Amino acid sequence: MTLYQSLAPVYDHLFPIDPRAAAFLDALVTSASRPAYPRLLDAGCATGGHALALAALGWKATGIDSEAVMIAAARESAGRAGDLGERASFFEADMLGIAKEFRGESFDLILCLGNTLPHLIGQGALDFLGQARSLIAPGGALVLQTLNFSLPRIAPGFSFPELSGA
Repeated sequence: MTLYQSLAPVYDHLFPIDPRAAAFLDALVTSASRPAYPRLLDAGCATGGHALALAALGWKATGIDSEAVMIAAARESAGRAGDLGERASFFEADMLGIAKEFRGESFDLILCLGNTLPHLIGQGALDFLGQARSLIAPGGALVLQTLNFSLPRIAPGFSFPELSGA
C-alpha cells in the first residue's frame, strides 16, 4: 500500500479545513473586477477540502492532484456535497502541465498548499510558478504554503496513527 493510499481515508481528519482559512482565501480576491463566480485552481488538492470550502462560498473550483486515490476521495466528497459538488471538479493531472491543460483560461486564485510544492524538485518548482503566474487573472492571487514535517518526525518508516471513532 502506498503512502497516499494509506493517507486518503484519514486525510480530512488529519488536515481539517478551518472555515477561517476559507474566509481568508475568499477575501484575497476583492478587486472591483471580481466575477460573480470567481475561479479557483487548487494544485495538489489532495482530497479537495479547500476547493469544496471555497465552492461553498460561491467559487467555481477546480482541483488537480497527481495521485488518483486523492482525486477519488475528492470526487467522493464532492458527490456527498450535493449541489455544492456541481461547482467543484477534480481530476488527476500533473502540476507541471497546468499551462497546457488550462491554456486560454484564467483563475482568480491558485492554491498550492500543504507540502505540495516541495514535491517539485529543483527547476520543477520554478516551472510550476511560471505556469501559475501565466494563469492568474488580473487582480488574482497565488497562495503557496510549505510545511516543516521534520517537527513531528515524519521520516522513512513513519506510519500515521490509526484513527477510530471519527
